[in-house]
Amino acid sequence: MQKKPSRKIITFDWAIKTILRDKANFDVLEGFLTALFRQPITILELLESESNRRDDADKYNRVDLLAKIRGGIAKDDERVIVEVQYLPESAYLKRLAYGTAKTI
Repeated sequence: MQKKPSRKIITFDWAIKTILRDKANFDVLEGFLTALFRQPITILELLESESNRRDDADKYNRVDLLAKIRGGIAKDDERVIVEVQYLPESAYLKRLAYGTAKTI
């Protein structure tokens, strides 16, 4: 028998999909991504990733964050997919490759 936690747990996955998408919190998100990628990151915009089906036959693909950043390796604006994985998933690499291909 599993015990239910006495308090609600806020996951990082939820925070990145909700709180950090708010422009008021971009400084927190930029700081996190700068530490993660070990290079200065400036968010130009967060792109809508919820409704990215081109037609009814297209697969639905949802990424946690699809951001344009300035200051990438090529020194040009780049698109970066940030996917937060909460639970183990065997198809993670396939899903990530598909999301990258659709973004390109």
